[in-house]
Amino acid sequence: GMRIHVDNVDVQTHAWGAVLLLIRGSAESITRAESVGIVEAVLLAFRRYVGNKDMLVVGCTMLSQVLNHGSAAAKIQTGEAGAVEVAVEAIRLHSSEIALLAAMQLVIDLTSDNVKNMARAGIAGAVEVVVAAMRTHAKSEKLQLEACRVLQRLIIGDPQNVARGSQAGAVEAVIGAMCSFARSKNVQQYACVVLHQLTNDTAASKARARDAGGIEATVAMMVAYEEGQAGAIMSLYSLFEDLDIREYDDEVMVRAVQAGAIEALVKAMRNGHDGGLVMLNQACTILGFLTARCDKATKIRAGNAGVVEAMVSAMRLHEADVEIQFRACVALSGLVGMCNENVTRAGNAGAIEAVVLAMRGHVAEERLQLALSVMLMLLLRRNKENVTRAVIAGAADALVAGVVQ
Repeated sequence: GMRIHVDNVDVQTHAWGAVLLLIRGSAESITRAESVGIVEAVLLAFRRYVGNKDMLVVGCTMLSQVLNHGSAAAKIQTGEAGAVEVAVEAIRLHSSEIALLAAMQLVIDLTSDNVKNMARAGIAGAVEVVVAAMRTHAKSEKLQLEACRVLQRLIIGDPQNVARGSQAGAVEAVIGAMCSFARSKNVQQYACVVLHQLTNDTAASKARARDAGGIEATVAMMVAYEEGQAGAIMSLYSLFEDLDIREYDDEVMVRAVQAGAIEALVKAMRNGHDGGLVMLNQACTILGFLTARCDKATKIRAGNAGVVEAMVSAMRLHEADVEIQFRACVALSGLVGMCNENVTRAGNAGAIEAVVLAMRGHVAEERLQLALSVMLMLLLRRNKENVTRAVIAGAADALVAGVVQ
């Protein structure tokens, strides 16, 4: 019937709908359907009626079934037969949410573990049409989530698609999704990964993300979802990475502090859910930037939030890691400089002993030795208790060893 009535969209749609019900979720039925040319047949109808919403939904769902339950060759065959380009065209043509969701899911299925199909999708304009759909359906949580899933699939490990996304306005669209759906854990987590990928390499994209509210959106995610803190810190780190601490961007620092970045980062360091040393290193780096040249009120705020103790703890727990030692030391130096309250906190938390241990353990690390020496000076100035601690810990011997080396 489908072969005879190829020009009747109603016959095609209902017939393919019946076929879908017959094969849905059955690997055996899909294998039989593959052998009689189901991929080519459905694509033929798909192309002919790409502007028809009902046919689009049926066709996309049918191909997704084949891709997920059929043979390994099916994905290759489907991509080579032009399914990627048809799916992208469908996203471009349709405004219906259900049609867009079906087409986006098909793009995800086609590009899963298939580099060639990812390249096809990029060339066909998948990134651009998905970003456009995000703008059109800014109030749809389902579509924003699906769009972020597509973008994540297309841009991870693909610099060309990253560039396409940046040019199309993906940075602003993703941050918009994070702001609009702050209560959706899934939107937040997918969007955060995409934001990191989009801002990981170029200063221009980082600046755009900061201007679009990326700092505030990322900090809000850290506060709301503990299990996503590693991803949020990764994104936040990307937004600070190109800034020169010597030039210091006061506006960026103030916005981050006002958004609650200090408290959120300390909480993440304490929780340590899933980021490991990478997360810890990035958190120390961001806190070092936020406190390097801040006013005293911010230093005290950081002290009250537990930053001093968190940095000392990081140094004690990861004595062998040079980068952790350096980043934590830099952050501590910013906190204790011109702030007697934090000098006292640091001494009570064991900072003197941590510094001496680091000096002894990393004698050959010139950059670290300098940072440790600076911090020790800051801790000893006008604080007799810290001087006593340093003497007992053997600071003089550690300093001499570093100088001789």
